[in-house]
Amino acid sequence: MEILRVFVGLGIVVAVGGFWRSLSSREPTLARPSPLDRWMLGFVSLWGGVVVLCVVAAAVGYVALGTSPPSTIALIQSFAAGSILAMLAITMMPQAFTKGGRAVGIVTVIGFILAAGLSAH
Repeated sequence: MEILRVFVGLGIVVAVGGFWRSLSSREPTLARPSPLDRWMLGFVSLWGGVVVLCVVAAAVGYVALGTSPPSTIALIQSFAAGSILAMLAITMMPQAFTKGGRAVGIVTVIGFILAAGLSAH
């Protein structure tokens, strides 16, 4: 199990490193930045802020709930799963049904069943 965590961490590091390397290959003009340069700065700043907030929230959650009983962790995870399902149902599923038809529902359920099975082991 520990080796899986190492590979996941390594994958994240490689992906993030590749993203920043791809940004550095552009040579923005410092005297007059183009609208694309300003957009990229805003994009990277926004998602950088999201990453920082997620790391802080994860650290606070780990410190505050690290010794909680399994029933408390299960309650928190079920709330998070419900939030994801609500987000999917409200924002993504209508478009998916329009483009993919009725099969989208069963494929979504199969995906959640597989995710639940993988997280149980």
